[in-house]
Amino acid sequence: MRTRSRLRPAGRRPACRVPGAVCRAVLLTGILAAATPAPTPAQVLRGRVVEAGAETGAPGAIVELRDDAGAVVAARLTDSEGRFALRAPAGRYSLRMSRIGHEDVERQVEIGPEGASFLQIDAPLRPLVLPPLEVEGASACGLDPVRGRRVFAVWSEMRKALETTRLTLRDGGHRYRVRLHERILDARGWPRGAGDEATRKVVLDDPQAFHTLPAEDLLRDGFVRPVDDALAWFGPDLEVLLADAFTGTRCFDLREEGGPAGDRIGLRFRPAERHGPPDIRGTLWLDAATHELRSLEFAYARLEGPAAQVRDVGGELEFRRLPSGGWIVSEWRIRVPIFRREHLETGRFRQGFLESRTAMRLIGYEERGGRVVEVLP
Repeated sequence: MRTRSRLRPAGRRPACRVPGAVCRAVLLTGILAAATPAPTPAQVLRGRVVEAGAETGAPGAIVELRDDAGAVVAARLTDSEGRFALRAPAGRYSLRMSRIGHEDVERQVEIGPEGASFLQIDAPLRPLVLPPLEVEGASACGLDPVRGRRVFAVWSEMRKALETTRLTLRDGGHRYRVRLHERILDARGWPRGAGDEATRKVVLDDPQAFHTLPAEDLLRDGFVRPVDDALAWFGPDLEVLLADAFTGTRCFDLREEGGPAGDRIGLRFRPAERHGPPDIRGTLWLDAATHELRSLEFAYARLEGPAAQVRDVGGELEFRRLPSGGWIVSEWRIRVPIFRREHLETGRFRQGFLESRTAMRLIGYEERGGRVVEVLP
């Protein structure tokens, strides 16, 4: 009997949909992750971010409170009018305001037992200028601002975009109409037929079609690992990309595309260590003029066995700015191989029996993805 897998809620393992197929996609990529709400603190700091020299609010800016150790105590995005409200215990904090494509603003603030007065922050209008691309120092392992000045500057802008996307999903209050799709391809990468494709529309509080694992878990046990009689292929979600455990174990280098000046800047990353459990490599693409994050492309690294011989396996995420100033992952896809375990005769006899060996044969690919077709209030 032919079985068909479905896109399951996080925590449930999809069923195998190809009889006899093993080492295929289960627990597919985590594209977006909902943050766990922090306990509600006692005091509130309210304020507004405005364009310097004007009264125009600056939407989509990140406003953070950090303690003496540099840990983020509270973080919010400004709304369409540039307003924000941060909750934190009474005390003295460092407040940082950051916007994509602009310099950050920092100041010290104090929240008393009765709260704090309304705070206005002037956002710089001058665009941030990235350091020039140099042949020497254009790559770095780890994010060391001394060793790779431009790499660190580009990553800082990309981190703003990823953090803005994460906060949009956590606090944005939107719902999303999403078109999800899945299909089976043959070993050449061609569609097998209408019966092997499925598309459906759903309305979600956030466009989270799949789930992943914490960065520490993935780095320890691998982005690809055996689960029962199959291989589980995991992808990076926003929490993984922002985790220090992930960025601290990467090597980075830059590439520019689109003419002499370059229409976009790519920050390529790969595992710093050559040996270890399966990992990922890829490129984050930034608009060279606005510094806005456009897309992420990723593939798998440090694979072994039959999986290491397969090409065009990985995924892609595309980012989109909302009118409110927030950001979302607007489209995503992942493609993973399907293998079948086969018993092959060796042509040799042992104790009167014909010997055989087990081999894994590529029989196709599974592709899943989604696209936000409408943002609902």
